[in-house]
Formats: sequence, structure tokens, C-alpha cells
Amino acid sequence: MAVLSDYEEPTMTVPSTKQFNGVLDSSNPLGFIETAFEFSARESKLFQSDSVVNDVSSIVRGLKEKVDAEEKAARDKKAAREMKVNGNGAAKDATMKEDSTEEKKSDKIGIYRNR
Repeated sequence: MAVLSDYEEPTMTVPSTKQFNGVLDSSNPLGFIETAFEFSARESKLFQSDSVVNDVSSIVRGLKEKVDAEEKAARDKKAAREMKVNGNGAAKDATMKEDSTEEKKSDKIGIYRNR
């Protein structure tokens, strides 16, 4: 029979976390990123790895692709909505023709009134 006092529970060590107080200035977002990297360099072993440049580049490239895809999806959605409203552009062209015709009519009326 085992004696409970002889059993030692493994202790779980929680990695220490550091507080980062950076402010994102929308006119200088790279300044924020630089500050974050400087903080990481001081407070962690991030830059001890030889692959850190490739790792960070990969993260940036992935985020750029994600942002580009989201922007393209938003443009495509807007274009589809406009096509639906305009009916393949025909309604838009017809509206423009009507506006042009109305302008011509008003010009003619103005000419006749000035006589």
C-alpha cells in the first residue's frame, strides 16, 4: 500500500507573461510593430532563433494575402450587388440615356423659351 505523503505531484510551471503596452498610431503602424519586436527581443528568446526572419516574413506574407483576399471579396460582393441592381448594366445605361434625353429636352425648351 502506498503512503500518500511519499507521492510528489508534478508541479506545473506557468510561463511568466510580460505586459506590453504599445499604442497603435494609424498614421505609423510600423512604429507599433517595431516597438513590439523590440519588446520581444528584450523579454523573450524570439531572436535567438536563426529562422526568425523567415518566420516573421511568413506571418506577414500570410496576413497580407488574407487582407488582399478580404478586400477582393468585398469588391466582388459590391460589384455583384451593383450588377443585381443595375441588371447587367443595362438599367444603368438606360438611366443614363434617360438623363441625357431629359437634359436635351430641357435644353430645347430653354432655346424655345429664349426666342
